[in-house]
Amino acid sequence: MNWLMWQMGTAPYLGGGFGHFYNYAPLKVEYAIDRFSMEAKRIVSVLDNHLENKEYVCDDEYTIADMAIFPWIRCLDKFYNATEFLQLEGYTNVQRWMATLEAREAVQGARCGQRTPLDRRLCGCRRRRRKVETKQESWMGGCIYF
Repeated sequence: MNWLMWQMGTAPYLGGGFGHFYNYAPLKVEYAIDRFSMEAKRIVSVLDNHLENKEYVCDDEYTIADMAIFPWIRCLDKFYNATEFLQLEGYTNVQRWMATLEAREAVQGARCGQRTPLDRRLCGCRRRRRKVETKQESWMGGCIYF
């Protein structure tokens, strides 16, 4: 429960703070970008230190905490394109954890919009789908279909 609450407390800094000023603010304010970049790095560092010698946030068990934290960390790379800017490659435990989660079939299915076993068979990320050019859908993995 602690890590789920941690995610709820840190998300506004990653999305509302860093994400807004780094990607969306019409006026680039260096102070705001620097301030929220430092906070984003601190948050990722806390997670990185915690994940040392652990497969998942709660040791060896995949939990709702992993499910809640994963998209926020992923969006730093896929949605905000800030991997280089935040030097995310240096957080090796977080990188390993992200790769572990991305390899899970359920995570791949959720990113692809698959809801049932039939969806998984039909999709394979090759099924005819609507092409939409939005940041949100490209962040979600690109397999948005109808």
